[in-house]
Amino acid sequence: MSDRHSFCSSYIKLTFATPLLALIVFFFSCPTAAQAQQDRGSVAGTVTDSSKAALQGARVEIAPSVNPHGVITTMGPLAANPSVTSNVRSVTSDQEGNFILSGLMPGHFTIKISYIGFQSYNTEVDVVAGKVTDISPVLSVPSANESVTVRPEREVGEAEALNVQRTSLNVVQILPSEVINSLPNVNIADAVGRMPSVSVERDEGEAKYVQIRGTEPRLNNVTIDGVQMASPEGIRNVKLDTIPADLVESIQINKTLTANMDGDGIGGSVNLVTRQATDQPYFAVEGLYGHTPINGGRGEDQVFATYGRRFLADKKLGALLTGSYDWNGRGINDVEPSQAVNNIVNVNPDGSTTPTGATVNAPNSLDIRDYFYDRSRYGLGGTLDYRFSDTSTAYLKGLYSYFNDYGEDSINRLNVGNFTSPTTTDSSGNVVYQNVYRRPTQNIWNLTLGGEHAFGTSNLNLLVALGQGSITGPFITSQFNGPAATTDANGNNLQNGVGYAYSNKDIFVPKLTPVVTPGNVSIYNPNQYSLNNIDFTPGHTFQRNVEGQADYTKMYTQGTAFGSWQIGFKVRDVIKTQISNAFNVSGPAPLLSSFLTNRGQGNNYYFGQYQAGPQSKATSILAYYYANQGQFTLDPETATNLQSDFKVNERVYAGYAMNAFTFRRFRFYSGLRVESTNDYAHGYQPDVNNDIVPVNLNNSYTFLLPSASLQYNFGEYTDLRLAYSIAISRPNYSDLAPFLTYTPGTGNTAVDPALTGGNPDLKATWAHNIDLLGSHYFRNIGIIQAGAFYKMLYDYIAQSARQVEYLAPGTSAPALYYESSPLNVGEAHLIGFEASWEQHLTQLPGALAGTGFRANYSYVASVVGLPGRSDHPTLQRTAPNNYNFDVTYDKYNISARMGITHNDAYLWSYAYQDGTPILGTPSTPTPGGLKGPQSDTYIYPHTQVDAQVSYLVPKGYGVSVVAQFLNLNNEVFGFYNGSQQYPIQREYYWPTYTFGLRWTQRAESGSVFRQ
Repeated sequence: MSDRHSFCSSYIKLTFATPLLALIVFFFSCPTAAQAQQDRGSVAGTVTDSSKAALQGARVEIAPSVNPHGVITTMGPLAANPSVTSNVRSVTSDQEGNFILSGLMPGHFTIKISYIGFQSYNTEVDVVAGKVTDISPVLSVPSANESVTVRPEREVGEAEALNVQRTSLNVVQILPSEVINSLPNVNIADAVGRMPSVSVERDEGEAKYVQIRGTEPRLNNVTIDGVQMASPEGIRNVKLDTIPADLVESIQINKTLTANMDGDGIGGSVNLVTRQATDQPYFAVEGLYGHTPINGGRGEDQVFATYGRRFLADKKLGALLTGSYDWNGRGINDVEPSQAVNNIVNVNPDGSTTPTGATVNAPNSLDIRDYFYDRSRYGLGGTLDYRFSDTSTAYLKGLYSYFNDYGEDSINRLNVGNFTSPTTTDSSGNVVYQNVYRRPTQNIWNLTLGGEHAFGTSNLNLLVALGQGSITGPFITSQFNGPAATTDANGNNLQNGVGYAYSNKDIFVPKLTPVVTPGNVSIYNPNQYSLNNIDFTPGHTFQRNVEGQADYTKMYTQGTAFGSWQIGFKVRDVIKTQISNAFNVSGPAPLLSSFLTNRGQGNNYYFGQYQAGPQSKATSILAYYYANQGQFTLDPETATNLQSDFKVNERVYAGYAMNAFTFRRFRFYSGLRVESTNDYAHGYQPDVNNDIVPVNLNNSYTFLLPSASLQYNFGEYTDLRLAYSIAISRPNYSDLAPFLTYTPGTGNTAVDPALTGGNPDLKATWAHNIDLLGSHYFRNIGIIQAGAFYKMLYDYIAQSARQVEYLAPGTSAPALYYESSPLNVGEAHLIGFEASWEQHLTQLPGALAGTGFRANYSYVASVVGLPGRSDHPTLQRTAPNNYNFDVTYDKYNISARMGITHNDAYLWSYAYQDGTPILGTPSTPTPGGLKGPQSDTYIYPHTQVDAQVSYLVPKGYGVSVVAQFLNLNNEVFGFYNGSQQYPIQREYYWPTYTFGLRWTQRAESGSVFRQ
């Protein structure tokens, strides 16, 4: 941690306790608090539409009534929304549409309820001391000419999301389930990738990690109902393709943090909101079948069902259960060149080579890959809640996801010997074939038990949560050696292997064409390949989270302002373990032809640009191995396994205090959060005898995390927000592991270190965050929003070198060695702009009135200083330009949406060095330069077109016909080094076409929809 922040670590626990105790004393010593509640009353209710569907995010305002003489009839609390009067107080309806206004002086009041997309609701109530006055507000559409039809609709979800955004304390953007399900979003990451200022990292045809506002996944947080989720991998960021998209009620991206949120999330925090029962029963079922015309045709199945309702008198008990299953027979055509700066040589008569001094930028190997995957996801979500009264609720929420990422890879690897010209090689090359049998299984689950109790002007919230994430299962790689050159007794190559002609006429399709082969036999002849070894890499990564939180909120009035204080405490205990059990076997060498499969590649592998080689069946290879196991030699790889194993126990204590109040047109917020982190890391290192022994190390640090915001309301539907906060992002668990490997014979310099290890001393990256955002909401459901943001990061983590004292094997005394490890290397800056526009064009005539659009755009720029280079590259995963543009149509029982999603190319990992010294040692300049084939790795730009159309069958009892179209433009996914002319991976998935039925019980009596 940098000096400017480390001053607080030694005594912050004591200094933090003092203000919290003072606040507690203040709250509980307020004048005759208990007595005051006996003299006051409350108003409670549930906001619904005409179909009795709950409306979340409604703004409920109450003000003293004025008699005909202009005199206020009672002296009630003051504040919240200035759009009615100066004596106004407001609250927001919750997920079930419920609200309560407490601590009201007896008297006559006027209530106004506003909700985007509906007419405002006005009524008058009498508040009675010591009692709760119940009202049942039903909101209607703005015009009598607009009718109500009978299906849940994307427009309803959009309205709810916009109302929650409008009334939230922080900058948040929400994607409701109705919008999630209006495009073929299979997993959570797919859906989040369509939100403003979000780019995604894709894998196997789906989004996997999300990157908010140009920050890498580690700098973002993922929670479920505000509880941090466990990651199945050795890193912190959650692999969101594990979770089906249809399990959640909505997805929130918190772009600014308040003190009662986890301090993690420099880029932002993704919060998954689980479904829960409302006052109206809800039952929905969906079944889809799809087809992808790749590898002879691959299929896809999706099934989803949810049921929820309330039971008992006054609907006190609510229960909801959601289940999801999808299977995707993914096919992938993939080509992966290994780009390099290659020396051009002359071949001598004895087979040896002499460098000419010239070089060529070209692949020194080329993988032609064909993937057959069977990806299946199972998801289960549920909620139980019990209303003891209008002011007290208990709940149990759970989510479970199980993901089998099964598949089989066929890899033909063409290896170059030496280049003899820019377009030809010598005959010392070879070809190998690999079959990769993958059986990883991932699961994530979370269970939260909590309760809320309101008493008078106070509110108490408690929760405990248990979560787990894990990944298990082997990758089994069988390698077959094919045509290759041999050597003479002196080690000279006999030039009797494979020679290639190289062409990069199309820079995205580099080709190595065999022109010389042993015996002039085709390299695609399976009889030319024999089994060399089988590598088993079973492993297990596990994370367990236990979390508890308590907070107390008290509303108050001060002059003409109304607000609330909140104090709270949170503790989280994490255990992260990784166990490796890899081993390798070798021995018998049966031919590849013994294990061939008739699995087809189709007639158009990679558009006919490459010829895919023979393919084997992994289960046949394994059957041979197990039948002849005694003939194989085992390498247990004990040292490697131990040095890959680790356990990290992390405990985080957090306390916070915050205050928010409204004064006329202004809303102010300020808060302070303190987080203290203790890490205990266990790993393995070689001792003086080169034996691998356990090592235990620990580290701790504490952060003060202030936050503040100011909101100005120009009117009921227009506002401007300015926010500041400090946020942190902790190191990856795998980087904290105290493993160490020693490589004797190196130069032992900063650029050629003898040691490689983890770093349990890593501190969290932290940042100052400034946000400015203006929003205007349309009454008929829509928004125009634009803003800017700036982040200044400290203690950024990157791989570099440091000096450590080490007792090397075979030595008698410790000495200083250079070690390559993840380090806190310095500062970074990030600045950006974002805008969104969403509108339904109901003013258009006739059938065109069902047209609408959703558009968002962001631009992000960043710089970071890194050891070994002076060019200040961007942060990893900063995609400069990102946009989404969707055209929607909702009319005549048709609901359609076509969406375009674009992410610019972005830097994925660092590799370039320009000679700038590291710890006094000049770094080695990267061959080929900054834009060359061995420089930084980037992900290609990605623009994808998807669409969905549904038709509600008239008098079909809620049945809709659904058609989905994924990746209509067959967009490529891949990586390149330096510049786009040096691809290292380019793969295609082809479009997927899916059709099916969706039935929703509430569709026959359901949500508001403009006809």
